[in-house]
Amino acid sequence: MSACLSNVEIERYTLGTLGDRETRRIREHLSDCEHCRASLEQHRSIQATCASDAGSVLDVTTPVSRDAVPLDTSPEAKLPRHLPQIDGYRITGVLGQGGMGIVYRAVQAKLNRAVALKVLPAIVGSASPAAVSRFQREARSAARLHHTNIVPIYDYGESRDAYYYAMELIDGVPLNELVQVFCDANVTTLSPARLTEILHQSLVDPSAIAPTSDLSQSSVTTSQAGLTTTSTGRGRAYFRQVARWIGDAADALHYAHGAGIIHRDIKPANMILAKDGRIMITDFGLAKSTEDESVTVTGSLLGTVRYLSPEQAMAGRIAVDHRTDIYSLGATMYELLCFQPAFPGTEEKQVLAAIMTRDPMRPRKILHSVPAELETICLKALERSPDQRYDTGRAFAEDLSRFLNDLPIVAQKPSVARRMGKFAKRHRALVVGAIALVLVAAVSALWYREQIRSREAEVDTYLAEGERLLQEESWTDAVAQYDFALQLDPDNVAALGNMVKALMELYENEAKPDSRLLDAAQEYCQRALALEPDRPRLANIHGSLLSLLGDYDGAIAVFDKEIADNPDEPWTLFNRAAVDFLRGAYEEAETRLARAADIGMALDPPYCHALRELASLQLLRGNAEAAKTINKAIDCGVSGFPYFHFVHARIRLSLTECYDPVAALSAATVADDYANRSEPAIKRYLALAYLRKGDPAAAATQARLALKLNGLSCINHLIVAIAEAKLAHPAAAKEAFDIAIEAWPDDLREPGSSRLRLRWGMLWFETADEHIRLRKEAESLLKDLPVQP
Repeated sequence: MSACLSNVEIERYTLGTLGDRETRRIREHLSDCEHCRASLEQHRSIQATCASDAGSVLDVTTPVSRDAVPLDTSPEAKLPRHLPQIDGYRITGVLGQGGMGIVYRAVQAKLNRAVALKVLPAIVGSASPAAVSRFQREARSAARLHHTNIVPIYDYGESRDAYYYAMELIDGVPLNELVQVFCDANVTTLSPARLTEILHQSLVDPSAIAPTSDLSQSSVTTSQAGLTTTSTGRGRAYFRQVARWIGDAADALHYAHGAGIIHRDIKPANMILAKDGRIMITDFGLAKSTEDESVTVTGSLLGTVRYLSPEQAMAGRIAVDHRTDIYSLGATMYELLCFQPAFPGTEEKQVLAAIMTRDPMRPRKILHSVPAELETICLKALERSPDQRYDTGRAFAEDLSRFLNDLPIVAQKPSVARRMGKFAKRHRALVVGAIALVLVAAVSALWYREQIRSREAEVDTYLAEGERLLQEESWTDAVAQYDFALQLDPDNVAALGNMVKALMELYENEAKPDSRLLDAAQEYCQRALALEPDRPRLANIHGSLLSLLGDYDGAIAVFDKEIADNPDEPWTLFNRAAVDFLRGAYEEAETRLARAADIGMALDPPYCHALRELASLQLLRGNAEAAKTINKAIDCGVSGFPYFHFVHARIRLSLTECYDPVAALSAATVADDYANRSEPAIKRYLALAYLRKGDPAAAATQARLALKLNGLSCINHLIVAIAEAKLAHPAAAKEAFDIAIEAWPDDLREPGSSRLRLRWGMLWFETADEHIRLRKEAESLLKDLPVQP
């Protein structure tokens, strides 16, 4: 026979807020368990008394029989017997039960707006003024918060039948229900596309998810024995998604803490994954304002036991501040990573004792595929001492962002000293007996370890600074940072790979490229490959280097092998398409870019670079679909990335079907702003947009700025020549035209010819036809100008 029912289960069963499966399970249990039937009868007796006093019409007379009870599956059967009457709202169904009261689906009559209505029945308020105070505090606390990842409060008050507050109706599923789905689906072995499919199915059809019967229990009820514990390289998509969810939640908590509100009941059940992809924090029933001294935890355990911080578990023996939420969020993250709670157990006392005295098992011991950085971040959030945790939710979120952007994280694994200290507390007698024998060796080891840690920290600093400089396109300075890192740690694969990347960028962006840069890049790349030949990011860098060297066959072999191992890695598909582009295999390139775009958008919508490259390739091929493609890329949310808007401007000026100089000028201006007005190619198309819009003076100014920034001499002088001719400056126009003809690229003299290359990590092309059109336009204007004496 299964374990007896909890009070929460009995209450929810009585109220009728359980799903069909849980209702059936409880009825079957009641038919066999005399103890639980007695508990149910006692609960109903109390309800009946309260209902009689309050004039309620609750039906509490139905006895529980040992015989099987027919299951009524009609929608009406899922509603409580008595729906409260709330002025201004029409209740249409039950959504669930939170920490306080029942949450109903309702319509706000005045605005005809669907809302979630949380209700504390008046009868409960009469019996417990403290419950009313807590409920009202929850409403006031949540109403003060306005954040993308916090469920907003619309209204709260007291009606004739209950206390209530109305909040946004989030169309989604709580994480405690999704964790079980993820466990059953073995998501750490799935491709990004399959993970997206499971998420979509879970959100579209929440009824397919088995409800969690007792919110005080772990979200996961199934054994993890069937989970694959070795990394296949495919689970990265899931772990990166977990990092995004927890990062968003940590940022929301930082905002709440800044407003003086501590949630104190963070757990998977209070975090909803909305259909639009947002993680939403709800249920501030235990929230405490830092200004409210009347709310304490002394002598009481608030929050769900499994997610309590050690200071909460100690029930007032030490102070509780905002860092309790960081611990609880870490416990939630642990469950998402490992598919089991940080402290398993069936007894509350057992779990509480573990929380107060033990550290959780390392996630990678449970599931080998958990990334080491995420394990370190999670365990830092779960430190028993608040001083050892992240100090703020923002710091927690920023470390997760560093993981997502392949930057060194701030959190470090516990030092030898800290691990020994924790071990000593757990095994005091053993340590005292052995300390004399190991003291000298331990001190030596500690010193050596601290030296290593100091060196590792310095290397990480150089790596982070190098990454920042790469983002700012300061290639020479980035090379210097990676050189410093390699002087300290010659076998650091991340530094070696980034050095190759920086050297390639430096080669491509120098006015006169030095082949010695590529020789050095090859040397660093071979060193990295000898150390870690199977590192996916390194394979992409190696293939890109071979492509830059003109060894397309070698690059294809590298990329095809990586695609075979990780078929749903978007950047490898992107790089493989780039080789097709450089070889002139446009159809193959377009197919791979479309595939990379589909996968990339599912993984990381704001960074859909493959769509931008697809638009560039469509532009090269004269396909008017380019305009739709670049608009789709920009709609993903690429604010701050200049080259998306730059490609948009180029399309609007180059394709007859999409020609729109006003839109081109707007896009080029945005791109120029994002590039800090320092990119000559953007200046060139900004000049061309001004020219086509009828402002030759501005066009000449921008083209000359492009030339100062080492922009393409021929085409920018042609723009200057046309602009000066339109301004009736024949001498300046003729001078610019002559320079353009003298600087004409040898490989762009024949109509239809083109120059293909990778630049700034994007597909770049120059065409003879564009040069020829501008030359003819300049010649026509010059012919009509008066001859200078």
